[in-house]
Formats: sequence, C-alpha cells, structure tokens
Amino acid sequence: MDNFSNILLSLNPLRNNYYDRDKVKIFAEKYALSKNPNFPYFKENDCTNFISQAIYAGGLSQKYGLWSAATSWFCNSTNPSNLTKISLSWRAARYFRMHWANPYTKKYRAAYYEEIPIEEAIVDFTKRIYDKLSIGDVIQYINLKKDPHPYHTQVIHNKAVTDEFPYTNLFVAQHSADRFNVSLHKYLRNIQDRKSTVVCIYKISK
Repeated sequence: MDNFSNILLSLNPLRNNYYDRDKVKIFAEKYALSKNPNFPYFKENDCTNFISQAIYAGGLSQKYGLWSAATSWFCNSTNPSNLTKISLSWRAARYFRMHWANPYTKKYRAAYYEEIPIEEAIVDFTKRIYDKLSIGDVIQYINLKKDPHPYHTQVIHNKAVTDEFPYTNLFVAQHSADRFNVSLHKYLRNIQDRKSTVVCIYKISK
C-alpha cells in the first residue's frame, strides 16, 4: 500500500487515568440523536464537537489558551458563531488530532494513538482494533489521496461479542450524520476508497 505512514505513539499509562468511560457511554447514547443544550451545535459539521463533549463528560479537563492553538481544547459558548470561544481542537477533526496526538511534534494527550490502513483493520479487526480499544475511545479517518488530515470523528459507546463476523465488535456514536450503535467493522467495510484510507485510533487512557 503506497504512501502510508503508520504512526504509532507508545502507551503512556499515566495519561488520563481518571477517565470515566461509563459517563462517556451515557452521554454518547443520550445525545447521539439530539442536541445538548449546554454546548453549541454545528449543523452540518458537528462530529468532532459531539465527540469532544462526550469525552469531556468522561472527566477530561479543558485546556485554555488561544482558540487556534493545538495545545488548547475548550468550549466556552453555546453559540456556534462565537468561534473564538470554542477552540479549533474542540470542533474540527484535523485540529482534534493535533491536540490529542500531534503527528508532527510527537506531543500527545491520548494514552495511545495509531493509524491503521483500513484493509488491514478489516482483515485483522480483533487484533488491530478490538483488543486495543474500549468504550470512550475515539476513532477518526484520513483519506490520504484527498487530504492528510482526519475528516470524521466517532466515539466508541459499546464493546460486545456478537453472533455475526467478526464476532467481536465495537459500536460507535457520531453526529453528522447523527447515529449510534453503528457497527465499526461494517462501517470500515463500507468506506468507498479503502485503499487510500486509514483509521486513526485513540486510546484515551490505559
């Protein structure tokens, strides 16, 4: 497979060890199909904003600074037009990665981050994806043919053994479009340009 840079950041067990995954699950399932009145809603591009809300519900602290800085991650407004009160990393997929797993500086806030070619993730789903992630962890996607930055963000809200192949599966919630209980394995299979796409996995805490 051409042009893949399989970025891997080692697990740091001290990262976010206070993270409450059950609260992320409750939040994601409550607001996947609705708006949370305590936060802004970006009508056509709300995926990363929703995931930031979900992991914040799990107890992660906001980081204040310039709204445009990769080191910042905060939301201080319910108005989606008040952009300087909502950091880019909170609401935009590419800047979310810059905050949680910056591939350029190698400074990262997630406990673990990896980019995996979609076809590899499908074939060896249990080992490459399922065994590494839990409820409350985050998924993104990059189509390297179009753009080197993530274009969509999801959060895992269920992890289960099922009757269908691959028998172990993760289920994600998202906005834009608003959905939950989405089979991650099926979602990966349905990506059109699989040969050019990687899945980015973020383990928020150990």
